[in-house]
Amino acid sequence: NTGVVKINLDAEIKNAFCDGIHNYEELNKEKNLLGKYIEPKKWLREIQKAIIKKVNSSIKEYNAKDTL
Repeated sequence: NTGVVKINLDAEIKNAFCDGIHNYEELNKEKNLLGKYIEPKKWLREIQKAIIKKVNSSIKEYNAKDTL
């Protein structure tokens, strides 16, 4: 309760970025490389979802909600 926790949030976000790409590939691995599969907006949206999920879980894990 009364300590300091130092985390490297930058590294966590980088890992979430890679997880987002991996998730998108897993969801669409049966599709070919034509059309909507290679559209960058779809990749970026999946990456955003992964980063949002990671940041929210980190906030909850470190009890950082409403502290800044």
